[in-house]
Amino acid sequence: MTTSPTEAPRLKIWNAALSLFAQNGYAATGVQQIVENAGVTKPTLYYYYGSKAELFEQIVESAFSERRRVMEEAVGKEGNAGEQLKAMCEALVEFARRHCDLMRICYATTFAAPGELPEGMESIRRGERNFRYIMGVIEAGIARGEVRNDFSAQEMALSISSQYFIMSIIAVMTPEGDTEDGAGRLVDLFLKGALP
Repeated sequence: MTTSPTEAPRLKIWNAALSLFAQNGYAATGVQQIVENAGVTKPTLYYYYGSKAELFEQIVESAFSERRRVMEEAVGKEGNAGEQLKAMCEALVEFARRHCDLMRICYATTFAAPGELPEGMESIRRGERNFRYIMGVIEAGIARGEVRNDFSAQEMALSISSQYFIMSIIAVMTPEGDTEDGAGRLVDLFLKGALP
């Protein structure tokens, strides 16, 4: 994928790297590929990002931070914990559908083998930060009496996160599909249960 000649060099590099990292992974993407696809020189990449590793780290941080922003925005629009969790999952699945390359990179960093990521990079910390946010929404719901307390907030956050995770993978694999309503229905299933 080549970028538009009217894009600023920093954005050209970002878009080219995002696409290449999503398609090939970090280790299999070379700086030369990035600069060729971006239509810039290596010194331009190093000027804006310092290194391939720094560029990758910024893209990954952006993906996790943007997902957190989406979560907070969705939760802020709703009233009770059930509505908040439903809105959050629907928003995250829609984010996954619109940003498939970012999500592929997030998943790749989560499951990467040694040597597939920049040395010293820890994506677990980023994912844990977002998981703790979901847990916080549930803990607040428990405190307000909106959520049962016979399961821990961590157990419930794991359940909600696993549902969102699966729906997001489906959204990335079939971005033209309709998973947004499915995410909400899975949260309803979690909240109400399947037994009569």
